[in-house]
Amino acid sequence: MGIFRYFLPVKQGPNRDQTGTKHGENTVIRRIFNVFSHCMVKVFFDLYPENVKFRYQLELLNLYVMANYVDGITGPIRGKLGNIVGSSWKGIPYLKLRPERRKPAGEKEMANRNKFAMSQSWLRPIKAVVKCGFNGYTDRVEGFIAAKSYLLKNAFEGQGKDPVINPSLMKISIGDLPLPGNITAAKLTPNQLQISWDTSDNTANRFDQVMLLAYDIERGRAIFNTTGQFRHVGSDTLQIVPASPERDYHIYVAFVAADRSRQSDSVYLGTISF
Repeated sequence: MGIFRYFLPVKQGPNRDQTGTKHGENTVIRRIFNVFSHCMVKVFFDLYPENVKFRYQLELLNLYVMANYVDGITGPIRGKLGNIVGSSWKGIPYLKLRPERRKPAGEKEMANRNKFAMSQSWLRPIKAVVKCGFNGYTDRVEGFIAAKSYLLKNAFEGQGKDPVINPSLMKISIGDLPLPGNITAAKLTPNQLQISWDTSDNTANRFDQVMLLAYDIERGRAIFNTTGQFRHVGSDTLQIVPASPERDYHIYVAFVAADRSRQSDSVYLGTISF
């Protein structure tokens, strides 16, 4: 049965299950569920022997089994299988052991966790923007994950328990597409933001499109357009509902090729209140 031997009863020491983990009085119950899960998997294989796309998923009180088989028994595993975690990225399957914590997290680790959580929170409202802006960041990393990596490495200021994200150090797009000159932002009306740029550069594709972002970071409110006006138009606008009292919006601009094959670095234009 290959990997399903994991579910079979094995010799155990005092207060330990087949993984070698202590479980006290719950050992017998857990062992019963392991045997039951093994039987269930065998029944499924007996019922569907010719299904090459066979998938199974068992979740038994969140004990040992919660995994998916893709493309049959020889395919990759996705999910948790005991202390083994199966996952994939860019089509490459991985198997790794789930680590067991042996000591409390230290101050440095807690600081890193805090920065990680802050990055997630900061990027969540603009997920659609960075998906476009960080497209093709590397061969294996792009989109939200790439943006988070960039933020963690470049946009934090301060040390220890009180780091802060400096919006002027963050980019919402990374790429080699040329930017037009003289990009400016202005409050055109009480509820309209205008972005303007120079159209005199004849070497760039006139059908590149502008990406606009106005981001109220404190409220987590983002107004954006990833398919704005063409480069040759020279300006575009965003409609922003004004608030009382006014809120500060951080303004970012970038350009993306009409065929979405590449994009430019973004430009930070400061804040405008609405």
